[in-house]
Amino acid sequence: QIKVTENLHLWNDTAVFAAGDINDVNETKQGYWAGKQGDKVAQNIKRLLKSKRKLKKYKPTKKTIILVPLGKKVGITNYGNKVLGNRATRNIKGKNVFVKDTWKLFNMKKLLIKEDEPNWKSIALNTYPKPGPAT
Repeated sequence: QIKVTENLHLWNDTAVFAAGDINDVNETKQGYWAGKQGDKVAQNIKRLLKSKRKLKKYKPTKKTIILVPLGKKVGITNYGNKVLGNRATRNIKGKNVFVKDTWKLFNMKKLLIKEDEPNWKSIALNTYPKPGPAT
């Protein structure tokens, strides 16, 4: 792992940042927290581009969050020392398993087909081409 400062830049190079599993931040290595680190890195790069010397510090979490949805209505969530049931899991992740958020992140939301769409199969076949032969 790469040693970083509290601002998430390399301890020996203030022009390079590291977020996620690659850095030595003492917190659970999970995609959610990597995203939070990425947000802080983006803030700090913007500050540098605006010639602001004081960078924002990243405060690692001590809690782990694990969400295990089993369909849209059932699941379990572990958050720190708490175990939450179906309602919490459904409200946090079970509705769409973060699919909409991910598609939005990559500017692909317009291609997301809702499962309650009456003709979703024909829409999918017309939207997503069949893969060609392997090369």
